[in-house]
Amino acid sequence: MIFQKRTLQKIFSGLPVPTKRFFCIGGIYSRWINPADNSEWFTYSMVMTDANSIMQIVHNSAWRMPVVLNREEEKEWLNGRNKDDFANRDHIELIAKLVSKLGDL
Repeated sequence: MIFQKRTLQKIFSGLPVPTKRFFCIGGIYSRWINPADNSEWFTYSMVMTDANSIMQIVHNSAWRMPVVLNREEEKEWLNGRNKDDFANRDHIELIAKLVSKLGDL
């Protein structure tokens, strides 16, 4: 399960299309050295964008979603293409699937 949306009666999950084995999410990271003890810290964050029509069902309170990348976009992301070029995620194939009703949990 990747994303969950709880309503009064149902839990939805936003998932990649079942025929797709893997998918990537755009992210940023940072390396930080603590000056007090010289320990090394790595931090990571997923980059978010406006929700596409499928993710609006799952995450309708904030209407946002991670920047899900298709195969062709993965190298472009890693090679430093402008992040604004990845804002529109309407072409990304996702499904919203009912996982269970809250009473079944």
